[in-house]
Amino acid sequence: MQAKTKYAVALVVLTLIVFALRLVVSFQVAEPSYESYFALVQADSIRENGLPRYDDPFSYQGRRFAFDPGFHYVIAAATLLVPEQLAVKILPNLFMALLVPLVYLIGHNLTKNRPVSLLTSLFAGLSPALFITGINEATSMSLALPVMAALLLALLDLEQHPRRALLLTAALTLLSPLIWLVLLAELVYLLILAAERLNITLAHLEIAFVTLLMAAWYTLITYKEALYRHGFAILSESLPATVRAATFEQFTLLAMLYAVGIVPLALGAFALYYSTFEQRNRKVLFVASLGLVALLMAVVQQLPLEPALILLSLVFVILAAPGSSAVLRYFRQTRFNSVNAALVTIVVLFFLLTSLLPALVQGIYPGSSPTPDELAAAEWLGTTSEDSVILAAPRNGFLLNHVAQRQYVADEAYLLSTNPDEILSDIDTIYTTPGKVAATELAEKYQASHILVGPVENDQYDQIGIILEDECFPRLYQNSRVIVLGVACRTEVGS
Repeated sequence: MQAKTKYAVALVVLTLIVFALRLVVSFQVAEPSYESYFALVQADSIRENGLPRYDDPFSYQGRRFAFDPGFHYVIAAATLLVPEQLAVKILPNLFMALLVPLVYLIGHNLTKNRPVSLLTSLFAGLSPALFITGINEATSMSLALPVMAALLLALLDLEQHPRRALLLTAALTLLSPLIWLVLLAELVYLLILAAERLNITLAHLEIAFVTLLMAAWYTLITYKEALYRHGFAILSESLPATVRAATFEQFTLLAMLYAVGIVPLALGAFALYYSTFEQRNRKVLFVASLGLVALLMAVVQQLPLEPALILLSLVFVILAAPGSSAVLRYFRQTRFNSVNAALVTIVVLFFLLTSLLPALVQGIYPGSSPTPDELAAAEWLGTTSEDSVILAAPRNGFLLNHVAQRQYVADEAYLLSTNPDEILSDIDTIYTTPGKVAATELAEKYQASHILVGPVENDQYDQIGIILEDECFPRLYQNSRVIVLGVACRTEVGS
């Protein structure tokens, strides 16, 4: 068997192993995550009308959603073939498993070394931040990330594949705001080339200009109303204060070390040093530009911590290829040349110990998905009057939207929400206040007819207040983990 064929077979086997492992971990929890129900809501709308649901008929405020619909069309197409619960489980894991061959191709492009490329594809499949992405959550990141990797591969040989780079740029633009990070990476790369007095090709200037036009045009169309309200800080400015603090967590080296893994981080850092000071490798500098952009935006809290760590993990996994190649090349020049195979084995075992085990533990975490009791309660709420208004923690919003299909007070789509700080503060007060009058007044403010008390609410609030004890909030439904309360009292006008 030729070497090329041998490595192709090994790559296919590794991809299938990663995909199978992801599915095993994903199906340890029967239901998809709370966030996945937004994808199911949009898939239902696309199947019925051919269009996503931008106007939310079940939101108490009657506000609009603003999002990139490309991923949801893919989910909707898949639900024509398999049950929707399987679609939102299988597809994100399949997309993320595709990072294995994509990173192999990028690594081979950077090093022309098949063993090293196969090693880094293993890192791509099992690094903690990449492994848990999409493991039980149907969000656009699971599709946007492999498309971004394919775009990076095309951009590394831009002059040979300009059409492919253009098509992938358009695809990423339709899928995710990550296209803006690619644009910033292209601009940073051009600045680095200019600072190092290296030749800047016309192709890179053209692709940066085209990316800017595509991203600006699509963002203005999709997020026009949000831009009008919040300007270019459409994410941070629209989030409630408490949610903003959790979303833009402080970036730390320890968090990056845990997310990326010790081995890819060390090899990637060595590649950066070697390519910057020992050998000016333009392709490595381009990949590093994306990591630099993600790092800087996370440090100044313009990019949420979770996507920043995911992007840094992808960058360092890719950079591990030239880093590994440089290390092995160094050992070949010394008396330790004979221990190369043993060294690679030790590196792989150390990687599995320090990266795979944390990834598996975090991937199996059950708190990210609704329990059967929560689903049963949501289905019961779907049998109540069509005039019902359900008050629950925002995390339950999309579940209620998809399953109960009754009006609800809040969800986690804050971008076009009106007064989200006030709404979250009122919800917190309803659940925690010891005063019956305060709880009744706020429930009446939102015309709530039902109040949900389940695992999410019990986790979010250390102690539920008067609503569990007062006759003004009778228990209408109860199972082992969920209680649905009614609102039987009303405050007097003018009191």
